[in-house]
Amino acid sequence: MAPYLPRAGAAAAAGGGSPYSEGGALYALGLIYANHGADIRPFLLESLRGTSNEVTQHGACLGLGLAALGTDDDEAVEDVKNVLYSDSAVAGEAAGIALGLLGCGGGGEKVAAEALAYAHDTQHEKIIRGVALGLALMQYGREEAAESLIEQMTRDADPIIRYGGMYVIGMAYRGTDNNGAVQKLLSFAVSDVSDDVRRAAVLCLGFVLMGVPQQCPRIVMCKMGAIVAAGILDAGGRNATIGLRSRSGYFRRTSVVGLAVFTQYWYWYPLLYFVSLAFQPTALIALNADLRMPKTAFDCNCKPSLFAYPPPLTAEVKEAKSKVPTAVLSTTHKAAERQRKKAAEKEKAGGAGGDAAKAAADAKPAEGGDKMETDEAGAAAGGEGAKKAAEPEPASYSLENPARVVAGQRCLVSGP
Repeated sequence: MAPYLPRAGAAAAAGGGSPYSEGGALYALGLIYANHGADIRPFLLESLRGTSNEVTQHGACLGLGLAALGTDDDEAVEDVKNVLYSDSAVAGEAAGIALGLLGCGGGGEKVAAEALAYAHDTQHEKIIRGVALGLALMQYGREEAAESLIEQMTRDADPIIRYGGMYVIGMAYRGTDNNGAVQKLLSFAVSDVSDDVRRAAVLCLGFVLMGVPQQCPRIVMCKMGAIVAAGILDAGGRNATIGLRSRSGYFRRTSVVGLAVFTQYWYWYPLLYFVSLAFQPTALIALNADLRMPKTAFDCNCKPSLFAYPPPLTAEVKEAKSKVPTAVLSTTHKAAERQRKKAAEKEKAGGAGGDAAKAAADAKPAEGGDKMETDEAGAAAGGEGAKKAAEPEPASYSLENPARVVAGQRCLVSGP
């Protein structure tokens, strides 16, 4: 990371690097040290104080917020507030989010009141949205203690503040399945005049109901969502998953907060990288007394296909294209039918019967024309499929150490 980070002293005076690379590197540093950044905190503070470039400030604010997640660091809060009050749209949005990261779960009544007041004063929508999300992060897991702010934000005339109010509900009641919170979100999902607020209300149902996902209503994934989903599937070489709970069953704050900020990519795409905070490796690694990996195997009591790697997206697309059959269009049938009728009328009228019959024969589609042109290939493929189906899949299989074991698979794996 060193070549991309801001330089200090004489090196900085000789000419710094690009603010984009410096800001991105500071942001990356925060992601690396998220929730355990005591060692890197002084450097991030110095980097934030030592620049007036809004791009570098953007990265430094996010990096500092991530590294000092939930610490309520007074010194860091003051520095971030100074960036917020500079009224720069790019840096101010990051500062609003950073305030929420620093005060995550603490409520921060004084800071929250100041930030909300500033959100009403500024003209920058990006800053308002950043502050709104930051306020939501401050209310993480506070449940009824957040009701006063929920009431204030959801009744605000500014749709961006109401948008943040949806996230306050989602964060305050994360994973609780609270009936009152669900009712509020459903009410806003169908009644608010802003599309953004309605969308946020539906999305935040997922945070409230993430402890009971089977109750969460299904929503369509659009093209952009499909692309992002493919990236999530490929995370860690397809050896990682989004993990919201620890092994002991408690919700992982870093994961939930990461997903909440990640969903803001709709407005600012660099926030996509927050999803990495929610990743957990899907690995089973056995160690001996010397902390070495012995050569051993585990039994998995299910069919191999049940938890197999999903096929790569490119292969799926190619396979789908190869299987698309060519059909005879309905307009072709209609045109042929008109030709037959004309030929029949001519024949009935005593016209050139031979010619009419020939025209009708020419116009008539080949036998079975309304079938797919790939019937023969499909039959052959069906034959191969039947042969494969005839070979029964084993009911269990072995996993070599180390092995990929996803969350739903753990209960089916037994030791050697």
